[in-house]
Amino acid sequence: MFDTKIFVKEKVNSNKPNIPIYEKYISANYKYCGGLGNQLFHFAIYYGIGRALNRTALFYANKDCEVNAKNEIKYIFPNSYPYIKLLTPTKNETKFVNNMEDCCNYENLTKTDDKYLIFKDHVRHFYKFFNNYDKDIRYFMEFNMELRKNVTFIAHNLFGNDTSHKFCIHIRRGDFLSPYYKYQESREEFIVPATNYIHKYLTKEGYSNISLILMGADDKFKHSLSINSSLFHHIYYPLITSRNEDLAFGALNCDTFLISATASSFAFWIAYLMPEGNMVFYNGNLYKKEKSNKFPFALNFPSHWNKLDYS
Repeated sequence: MFDTKIFVKEKVNSNKPNIPIYEKYISANYKYCGGLGNQLFHFAIYYGIGRALNRTALFYANKDCEVNAKNEIKYIFPNSYPYIKLLTPTKNETKFVNNMEDCCNYENLTKTDDKYLIFKDHVRHFYKFFNNYDKDIRYFMEFNMELRKNVTFIAHNLFGNDTSHKFCIHIRRGDFLSPYYKYQESREEFIVPATNYIHKYLTKEGYSNISLILMGADDKFKHSLSINSSLFHHIYYPLITSRNEDLAFGALNCDTFLISATASSFAFWIAYLMPEGNMVFYNGNLYKKEKSNKFPFALNFPSHWNKLDYS
């Protein structure tokens, strides 16, 4: 049913990196802001491209949604504050450029001397744009102490003294259910066999005490899943209303993580911010109708994450 080689990234020590701040800036002309996950991609991608071009990531001071996004990111991740600039580009200092057709080829942009370099539309959410700066990104995205304390309290109330291996599944449906949205939502036909497959793998790896945590907003769907409860020590359905706490809860408490709707940027960041060495799996079926075999997953996800192709 699933045929994949399992990858686990080795843990590394994370100390404060030496990070330059440039006086030239980079961003894109976004048609819409999107949610927290999209805004984190905005920062990470333009940080990565900016490092290659000696530029600093820019959020627009004249767009309320970007001002709000910067403030939210500042609250969640205070280390990021000096490295996101809130500015309004002036027309005579701005160079607008077409989006890159192929990832990470900046040759045509290196000679641009304008203060502001702005892509005409958003750049695709490819991890490859910032994979060379993982250490920096992980430093930026260290959760603030208040949020850590809140999430520790939530986890204690939920888990008590349960020390089992926490296998988390992120559920994303909502607007993904729209027939006009091309990306696949979380579906039972993938989740149930993927759950069985990952449980079997964890058991082979020596984990005999495993609990399942179903994360996401669609409670009715989560409770309707025909998951074999006998496989698990316990199944948890956390009710977390704050997206900041939801992000931190998953990143700080999940030992193994499954992204069941591959286009969920929020799920990406939960998985990315988990401790290095934890296992991540994701759905190899990205689209509702199209086949996904031509999608460049190697650009979109870290190489040590595990794609599950369900057939």
